[in-house]
This record gives sequence, structure tokens and C-alpha cells, in this order.
Amino acid sequence: MTPLLLPLAAVSLLLLLSATAATTTTTTTTLPSDVSALKSIKSAINPATIPSYSCLASWNFSSDPCSTPHLTHFLCALSCSGDRVTQLTFDRAGYSGTLSPLVSQLTQLTTIDLSDNKLSGPIPTSLFSLPNLQTLNLRSNSFSGTVPPVMPNLKSIETLDISHNLLSGNLPDASSSLTLTRLDLSFNRFTGINFHF
Repeated sequence: MTPLLLPLAAVSLLLLLSATAATTTTTTTTLPSDVSALKSIKSAINPATIPSYSCLASWNFSSDPCSTPHLTHFLCALSCSGDRVTQLTFDRAGYSGTLSPLVSQLTQLTTIDLSDNKLSGPIPTSLFSLPNLQTLNLRSNSFSGTVPPVMPNLKSIETLDISHNLLSGNLPDASSSLTLTRLDLSFNRFTGINFHF
């Protein structure tokens, strides 16, 4: 009878450990507007340019983006604080497509880094309504058009790098309202720059 008790005790202990592990997993539910923004951002990327090894390939919405641990889904390209997305950082996988205007729904973003990809089209005006954005790095893409005149709305911005794109026209004068510590506008087609430091 003793040999049978030992395996039962081991099974009971294993079940207890499994239940404990399940309760320590964070079950944060990402704010629905953040999830819809992330879906829109991914759908604006050409699927043929999303390699299987890339961050965006791991964005599977059958799993919650902000819940942990990230074992198979949402392995990289975003960070969260609680139920809100705070960082959007694409890997340099050669993604092509556009930046969805719904990025503005991610109102807790502090960092956007989409550098060294092949994104094109205009920079969405809605991007400049993000109240907490501190770092915006769109370097080395193919963004075109003008920089929206609402750029001075980025009151928290510290780093702005839109170099190596196809941007043109005049830049709005934002020097008095921005708290920049780093600015790179090089290798574009600007005809006028109104920044005064």
C-alpha cells in the first residue's frame, strides 16, 4: 500500500505546483483600443515582407499583447505597462507598407522606433497627437510628403530622427515648443527648415 501512496503524493504535489504557477502568470488584458491599433498597424505592413523569424510574425492576436509571459506570441516589437502599450519598436526586417493612422490610439506610447525598414507614404498627422511620446525614430525608410504642421503638438518629445527618408517641403517652426535633446533631419528633400536653437 505504501508504494501506491508515494505516486499519489507526487501527483498531488505536481498539481499543486501547476496551480501555483498558473496563478502567478500575469493575466493583463490589453485595452481594446490598443489591440485594434496594433491589428491595424500589422495589417498596413505588406505580409510578403514579414519574415517568419521577425517580430511582427509573432504578433498573433489569439493571445493578448500585454499579458505575460510571452512564450510564443508578441515576442518583440512592443512593450507594455499594465494594460497599455508604451513602446513600439520594429526590428530591422525590411518591412514595407505604411504606418497606420490608428497608431494615435496608443496614447501611452513613449517610444516609436520603426527605423531601417522600407515603410513608405506620408507620416500620419495623427501620430503627432500622442501626448507622452518621447522618442520618434523613423530613420532610413521611404516616408514621403511633408511633415505635418501639427508637429509642435509633441510636447514630450526628446528625440526626433526622421533622417534618410523622402520628406520634402518646409518644416514647421517647432523650436520654441519642443524639448529636443536630439534632432536628425538629414538626407531628405526639405526646402526650408525653421528650427532655431
